[in-house]
Amino acid sequence: MGTRKPWITTLILVGVLAVLAIVTVWVSRLPAPAEEGVEPTAAPLWGKENQEITAITVTVGLNRVAVQHGAEGWRVTQPSEGEADEARLIGLTSSLSGLKYTRALADIGNLNDFGLQPPQAQATLVFSDGLTIDLTIGITNPMGTSRYVQKAGDPKVYLVSAYQLQTLLDLVQSPPYEPTPTPSPSPVETPTVEPTLVPTATPTPTKTPQPTPSS
Repeated sequence: MGTRKPWITTLILVGVLAVLAIVTVWVSRLPAPAEEGVEPTAAPLWGKENQEITAITVTVGLNRVAVQHGAEGWRVTQPSEGEADEARLIGLTSSLSGLKYTRALADIGNLNDFGLQPPQAQATLVFSDGLTIDLTIGITNPMGTSRYVQKAGDPKVYLVSAYQLQTLLDLVQSPPYEPTPTPSPSPVETPTVEPTLVPTATPTPTKTPQPTPSS
C-alpha cells in the first residue's frame, strides 16, 4: 500500500475550507426568517406628520377631557370650559403628530390579553385636514416600554411608545387648564421706631428770703 502524498491531504483540506467559506457567505446573505404575525419595522402610526392636530379627546374610565384649537388658540371644552395651557398642548400635539410604532401584530387572537377589550383608555385625534382617528389604548408590554394600540377599522395591534402615550393619558389626570399665575409676594414694611422723648425737668426758681421789717 502506497503512502499518501502530503500535498494531496493539503489539497483536500483547502477544498473543504473553500466549500465551507462559500456556504457561510451564501447563508449570511439569506434574509432572516420573519417572526410570524410581526412586522419588524418602525413607521408613522398614521402618516400625518405634516398635519396639525386641532382637537383631542381622551377617555379613561368615566373621566373625559377634550381640548380644541380655534382662532384664539387652545381651549378646554371638557370637563368644563376654560382657557388652556398653550405651551403644554403645543408640545403634546407636536409629539403626537409624528407618533411611530415599532411593531405591528397580526392574528392576535384575544384582545383581552392586550388590555384592549375592554380598553384601558380611548382617544380621538382630529387633524387640520379633517381626518379623525380613533385609538383604543391597552396595557404596556412586558418590558414596560410600549403600549398596545389599535386604530378604528384596522385589525392590527401596534406597539407604541408608552412614554409618549402617557403624556396623552395625563390630560385626564391633570386637565390642561391655563396655569393660575402666582401673585408676587407683597413687600414687608419695616416698622419705623420713633425716638422716645425724655422730658426735661424745669428747675424750680429759688425764692430769695425777704428781710423782716423792724417795729
